[in-house]
Amino acid sequence: MAKVTLNSGLTAIRGQIGGFVYRVVRGKQVISAAPEPSRKPRTPPQQAQSGRLGKASRQASIALKNPQKRAAYRKRAKKLGKPIMAVATSDFM
Repeated sequence: MAKVTLNSGLTAIRGQIGGFVYRVVRGKQVISAAPEPSRKPRTPPQQAQSGRLGKASRQASIALKNPQKRAAYRKRAKKLGKPIMAVATSDFM
């Protein structure tokens, strides 16, 4: 479902409308084609990578519950211009 913010005209659209996905990347509105799910079964390396990403995501979530670690990740994420979860997850990959 798309989300539209109206205030003195159209200021933001988020989500999928038709065959397009609207999102904000680094402060700029981006429109891209909606992804189509693959009908092929995942290969063993893809399944392994998915498992590693899931484990890293869980570890990052735990780490971000600690206020000191969260502050450090926030500072690093701001410097890199990336989301805090992406920076924390990459530490566990």
